[in-house]
Amino acid sequence: MAGYGAAVGIARMRSTTAPAEAAVERLIDERLGRSGAAGRHLYFGTSQGRIHVLEAGGDGDPLILVHGLGGSAGSYAALISWLSMTFHVVAVDLPGAGISDPIHFTAHPRSPWVDIIGEIATELSLVRPHLVGHSMGGLAAGAYCVADPARVARLVLLAPIGLAVAPPRSWLAARIPGLADLVFNLDSWAMERQWARGDGDMRGLPGGPVEVGPDPDGYRMLVSRRFRSGFDLHAFARLMTLTGFHPDSLLLPGLGLLSGRTLVIFGDEDHKVAPGPARQQLSHYPGIELKTVPGWGHLFPFLEPERTADLVETWLDPGTA
Repeated sequence: MAGYGAAVGIARMRSTTAPAEAAVERLIDERLGRSGAAGRHLYFGTSQGRIHVLEAGGDGDPLILVHGLGGSAGSYAALISWLSMTFHVVAVDLPGAGISDPIHFTAHPRSPWVDIIGEIATELSLVRPHLVGHSMGGLAAGAYCVADPARVARLVLLAPIGLAVAPPRSWLAARIPGLADLVFNLDSWAMERQWARGDGDMRGLPGGPVEVGPDPDGYRMLVSRRFRSGFDLHAFARLMTLTGFHPDSLLLPGLGLLSGRTLVIFGDEDHKVAPGPARQQLSHYPGIELKTVPGWGHLFPFLEPERTADLVETWLDPGTA
């Protein structure tokens, strides 16, 4: 126990706020530029600290994109590029992710997430935007819609957590105090070694709670150096600790309020969030459309950005909401 405490202490002592925001912004801009897209970096003072927003696209319907655990707005650059051809995309870095401030809240993350999305929508005058959330971001986006369904046009959940009866057993590890700090430091160390070897496809620790998509330019490694403590796995740990992971008790029935306005997309080879339990739960809500794509895993927004954007665009039918 003493050794574990010492290891956690060392991990927390390594906390840093380098590199500078401008370096991360440049790398995001390069990612967008490969697809011919351009983005704008905005920062807002919110009730949960300073929040970074990546904005792209023109005068199309507003669409707020919320990232998953271990990701951030810049992780979805390819998907944002495709979506921005049709929509006015606003991708939010939740606290502890990307280039937003670290996490300051100490209770359940649902309320802070809802507050941040609402405050950003108000600041940018986004009237009845579409919401798209991936994985943990699906829980955040869904919670925002459930809190006030009238302020949202349509909701798209990409492999969301919150619909299954129970989480994968490996996620229970998030409840162990200090483990978040250790995992993130180990993950950062592993990425640095991979990058030094010239590996371009970095996915975090095999089988661990941190999982990311292809990162050929080192974006995730760059972002990880900003948060060696206080990153978004802490929010997930609080969710697990405070609720025993039963977000479906609020999210799923609430989605019935958005019947006819909600699409859920899963990959049939998703080993992080198995689609089976969600399919069973959603069968009680026939107004919520469920699409299962053969051959896709949990990371399809990264690995199949063009096809993901096409599914989202086709279903949202811009201009009719």
